[in-house]
Amino acid sequence: WLLSAGAAAGPLVAAAQSGAPPPRPIFLYATELTAESFIELVEQVANNTAHEEAPLYLPLVMFHVTWCTHCMHSLPEFEEAAKIADKAKESGQLSNIQIPPKFFVIECDTGPATQKLCEKHTGTSFPAIKLFRDHRAIRFNRPRKAQVFAWWAMHAARPMITMLERSKHVQQVSEHAPAFFFKAG
Repeated sequence: WLLSAGAAAGPLVAAAQSGAPPPRPIFLYATELTAESFIELVEQVANNTAHEEAPLYLPLVMFHVTWCTHCMHSLPEFEEAAKIADKAKESGQLSNIQIPPKFFVIECDTGPATQKLCEKHTGTSFPAIKLFRDHRAIRFNRPRKAQVFAWWAMHAARPMITMLERSKHVQQVSEHAPAFFFKAG
């Protein structure tokens, strides 16, 4: 998942050095949303109202506005993180994650319906990044860099409960972190 210095990093580096915000990216990996598509692709999926089985993905959404400089700097990083996650999924690196994250962006100042939706989920703080799962939203509160977005999305998408079937796994887990164990059967 390491971000290599490639063609995508060129404009980001140039913009950072000049102090100017980078240009708005063309979204090839993150999906742009409207107020209507947000309901279908985020709310219904995250709240499992569209299907009886587990969702195909966990939506990670960046709420942004056109006038926000922090948003302008974060958008290319978010698109790069979506690319990192997509490549990791393609290469099989996400085999331990049952439901992978999917990246979305929504521009909050495009009309009344979108503004109302964004007010419900963000208030007036931009950019706001949230992962939607299990009828709730988990707010991202780390540095807005591609590597961090990608890592956090994978971390937040992990199963909340893991079944350990062998005693050596129980011992390994308890050595590294506080854990609660329930004996099945």
